[in-house]
Formats: sequence, structure tokens, C-alpha cells
Amino acid sequence: MKNILTIGTALQDITFSTNEGRILNTPQNLTAQKMLAFELGAKFNIKTADFTFGGGGANIAVGLAKLGQKTAILTCLGNDFLADEIIKNLKKYKVATNFIERSNQNSALAFILSAENYKNEHTIFIQRGASEDLKINFSELSQPKSKNSQFDLIYLSSLSGRYAKNNLANIFQYKTNFSGVKMVWNPGYEQIKMGLKNLAPYLKNTSAFIINKDEALELCVDSKSRKNINNPRILLKILSAYIQNTIIITDGANGAYAFDNNKIYYAPSKKIIAKNTTGVGDAFGAGFTWAYLIMGFNLEKSLNLGIKNSLSVLTKVGAQEGLLNQAEILQ
Repeated sequence: MKNILTIGTALQDITFSTNEGRILNTPQNLTAQKMLAFELGAKFNIKTADFTFGGGGANIAVGLAKLGQKTAILTCLGNDFLADEIIKNLKKYKVATNFIERSNQNSALAFILSAENYKNEHTIFIQRGASEDLKINFSELSQPKSKNSQFDLIYLSSLSGRYAKNNLANIFQYKTNFSGVKMVWNPGYEQIKMGLKNLAPYLKNTSAFIINKDEALELCVDSKSRKNINNPRILLKILSAYIQNTIIITDGANGAYAFDNNKIYYAPSKKIIAKNTTGVGDAFGAGFTWAYLIMGFNLEKSLNLGIKNSLSVLTKVGAQEGLLNQAEILQ
């Protein structure tokens, strides 16, 4: 069992399912190749509304806890009913909540529009609220007079808000201070907007960098190597100039790719009927991290176990509902 800290959002998800949206193909836009459209000013029926829990920090914490690890989450919540429910859910999975900060803003809330007429793919509207007030001070987390970190691994997901850049710098300074800590990074939108050159000092200090294809395109779109940039293998090559360790690009139903020691690995996905696509990337991240950095499995097996965890989440509504335990993921 490893001591793991996850950093990122914890929130309430409200998922609306409808088949009344129209899918628009926009292949000319590399970073937005499909659009979900509704008539302006119209009223649409919602078939179901499900209330679940999500957020990158919470999903990873729950996922790794279910896989037998001792996990804690560093996030910021409001002083409201939602915060109480979010903490109650985390404790249900034995995730430590003593590092949670509080804010006068409301706790984060996400509205997820699930397109039943397009494989239940989703579009998310998120009100980040208190999560944007997260202010990380690792001196408060370190054990007094200890030369060792109390964490074996840190999993960093999306950061946002006025302290995001300082938080990012503080997290990687902690990694520098405690070189034995493994760092997994799944960057958020604000980090991707910074661009490869600005992220370079942090990228070289990750143990594993996990990103989906759309995010990789956003990050690499200004690269000089634009030919065939829509190909995950080309994206891996571009990123490898900045990242010394393992790089993973997930590509939805097409599977997942990894780059390590100048070699590309690939694992296919399986076709299933999806009830939900929310949290699938986090499920992959938890499964892969457990397999590769905790259990020490090889890259190919770790990719497959990450995919297995994400496929299980696809069969349930909610980002945490289908997460597998150790026995299930190895079955």
C-alpha cells in the first residue's frame, strides 16, 4: 500500500440525458472536430437527471483507494451542503479529507449534457466556485523536521483560479525537494493554454504525463511539426522532446498510446454500449497509475488495465460508480 496525494477538483455532477441535440462534424477545426448543437431559444426535454460525484482530484482519489491504496485529496470546497455531501462520499471510500481547504465561495458544481443519440458522449458546463480558491502551501503538509515526503506518489489533475500558476510551481518545487516522490500529471485547460515552452520545466520532472488526444492537439498545435499532427504517434514524438519519462495519450474508443525509452506502445479499446462517458479519463489514469507506478507491471499491461477500468466506468452513470477494485481489475 502506497501513500498517495491527489490534487484537483471535487464536485457534484448533475447529468442530463437527451437525444435532441444535433451533432455537427467540423473536421477543419483540429481542436474541436465535433459540435453538439441545439436550437437557440427552444425548450428541450431531458429524459433523466442523475446526481453523482466527480472532479479530477476526487475521481483519482476514489479510484486508487478502491485499488487498495492509502489516498488523500488536496482540494478546496465551500462551507455549504454540497461540501458536506462531497466529503461524505470521499469518506465512504476511505479517502483522507484532512487536507481539504475551505472557501466562502460555493462548492464546485458540474452540469453534464449526455447525448443519447451519439454514444452518450458528453459536454460539461462547470461552475468551479471554491475550487478556484485552492492555495497550496506544502510546508503545511510536510512532516516536521523530516527529510522524507509523507507521500509516495502525487497525482496532479486540473488546476484553475487565481493561484493556479503559483500552485503549479509549488507542487513541482515539492517534487524537487523530495526527488523520491513519483509525480503523475494530467494537466487541465489552464495549464495546456500555457503552451509547451512554458510547461517545459515541469514536464521534464514528471514520472508519467497523461493526456487525451484533443488535449495533446491543443498543446502541440503551435509546434513546427504540424504534418499529420492529428496522429497520436506524431503527438507523442512532439511531446517526447519535452518529457523525459513516460507519456500517455488516450484516444477514446481507439485505445491508448504510450511513449517510453524511444518506443511507442499501443493498446486497443473494446466496443461497448456506453451509458456514460464522464470520468473515463480519470478511470484510465487511476488504473494505469496503479498498474505501472505502484504494481510495476509493464507498459503494455498497464495500458490495458487502465482501459479496463475506463470501460467499466462507461457502463455506469457517474464518474466513480464503475471504478474497479484490485480483484476486479485483475480478473
